[in-house]
Amino acid sequence: RSPSATARCARRSTGPKLRNPFEPSWGEPYLKIAHRMLGAVHRARAAAAGHEAVCVSHQLPVWTTRLFLEGKHMWHDPRKRQCSLASLTTLTFEDEMLVRVSYSEPAGSTDPRVTGA
Repeated sequence: RSPSATARCARRSTGPKLRNPFEPSWGEPYLKIAHRMLGAVHRARAAAAGHEAVCVSHQLPVWTTRLFLEGKHMWHDPRKRQCSLASLTTLTFEDEMLVRVSYSEPAGSTDPRVTGA
């Protein structure tokens, strides 16, 4: 008799291959990433009041924050991120209110085989 799917999944050799698709593999929940990034965004906005601020980060935190701000679920397929090398995700505020989220690639499109940082 062959073991059930549950029994196969419970095997020690299979265990490390299982992961929660709603949480990044290193364990920091997407919502925590978004909140951490928004804290940095608001500190930069306050420090640059009346001017522009530039925040630099890796692809996942930028994409997670954008999904959060757009009201979308934050778990996603990394191959479908709109976050290329040298791209800009712009958050536009009027006073303290976020009024626009936009994306651009001022350096032009990159090689699609290069997946980003």
